[in-house]
Amino acid sequence: MADLAERFEFRHITATVIEFKNPVKGKCPYAGLAAGYLRYSDDNSNPRSLDDQLALQIRRAKRDKRFLPWEYTFCDASVTGRTHLRRGYVLAKQTMIDLQDTALDTFYFDDFGRATRGAIESFRLAKLMERLSLSAFHT
Repeated sequence: MADLAERFEFRHITATVIEFKNPVKGKCPYAGLAAGYLRYSDDNSNPRSLDDQLALQIRRAKRDKRFLPWEYTFCDASVTGRTHLRRGYVLAKQTMIDLQDTALDTFYFDDFGRATRGAIESFRLAKLMERLSLSAFHT
């Protein structure tokens, strides 16, 4: 757990995402890779905690025959969805752009309000997903 926490912290502080490489040789057990975005703003918002959101995304990815590696899990805590200037959100979008020529083909989030609450940013996110030919699913 300490290793996962350190890798997550490094990824979010340095804005460095290391491309996931399948450690298993031979046939891949999944059809593609997914990224996940989790957000929790405060006690008055959706009561789903970050770990609940992640568990739902992992289950959805399994159903969709996608793998959600830890390297592609992004999060913001105690940050409103009304701003698009959230570290985890910006990093998730940049990762989708940087890794567009890889097996990353799906983006999961709890609901669209977790990704963004602004109409203009919703449009920008939708256009980015369309341009990159990525599927987006809420869990």
